[in-house]
Amino acid sequence: MKAETLRLLQAAMGRQGMLIVGSWEASNPKQVKAWEKDGSLLRRAQEANDQAAEATRLYDQDKQANPGLPALASHEIYELYGGPMLKL
Repeated sequence: MKAETLRLLQAAMGRQGMLIVGSWEASNPKQVKAWEKDGSLLRRAQEANDQAAEATRLYDQDKQANPGLPALASHEIYELYGGPMLKL
């Protein structure tokens, strides 16, 4: 990605959002570059970041209600609670 794109992503999202984009780039760099080129990458990344936050919120809510729930990794939370896809 271009340095300017990275700066925009970092300014708009937190660490988790950057990890999502990094996962996308690792699994399908051509698609990420196409989104960067057509200007849709930031919007898509923000949507994915919002999905991740909502999935995490739902998991945390369930964890409070049911303390016996196992600890889950982020990708597991996303799978179970409707978060973003990490592989393109």
